[in-house]
Amino acid sequence: MRALLEESFRAAVAAADPRGILAAHLPPPPRGRTYVAAAGKAAASMAAAVEEHWKGELSGIAITRYGHGLPTRHVRVVEAGHPVPDEAGHAAAQSILDDVRRLVARTGPTTLEQVGLLEALRQHAETMSARSADQLRITVSAPVAMTRPPAEVELAAYRIAMEAMTNVARHAAARRCSVDLSEDDGALVVRVRDDGVGLPPGTARGGVGLRSMAERAEQLGGRCTVAPAAGGGVAVLAVLPVGGRP
Repeated sequence: MRALLEESFRAAVAAADPRGILAAHLPPPPRGRTYVAAAGKAAASMAAAVEEHWKGELSGIAITRYGHGLPTRHVRVVEAGHPVPDEAGHAAAQSILDDVRRLVARTGPTTLEQVGLLEALRQHAETMSARSADQLRITVSAPVAMTRPPAEVELAAYRIAMEAMTNVARHAAARRCSVDLSEDDGALVVRVRDDGVGLPPGTARGGVGLRSMAERAEQLGGRCTVAPAAGGGVAVLAVLPVGGRP
């Protein structure tokens, strides 16, 4: 009986080995470099398996439990506390966040560059409405004569509006969402409002998405606030100075 149990255990371990099962689940490599972010006891073995089977360029960080590290060539493996994060885990997580922010900063949306802020947001709104089977209707408006802002302001406005629309689609249970662009006293103003369920308790303090919206505005010397809207729902207001920091 013991031999049977041991054989069954070894077979189960082999069947769960990422090197044997991961390849069939990997998508085709996209253009450019792929960034891997992983965490957990199996993170290092998963990262090693990805390196073995991936055909494109790789980089990234895998956070795993002490004693579970493996040698890798492109993905940096960090051993840290698990399940309770320690200083090493927090530092590695911050490194992942910093890496992703640098990648985003270097990757301006092609659509935005080609068609401008208003049309890019309208295209994104149409896509999100279609994904909801038209249960959520998103409208985007701006003055006809609005001046196109500098690239860094346009990109920040685009990212803030996209994050706000994503939050509405995921959490608001809303039927309508409006995105309004305007100019006011040397600043680009972005207003996003929905008719959904409003802010859950504690949301105003901010999750990662809300903090990233505020940080994007602050980097330009502006501000971004999220608050309950009059009559229900949520109102997002971003004010982005067009001429740089005041």
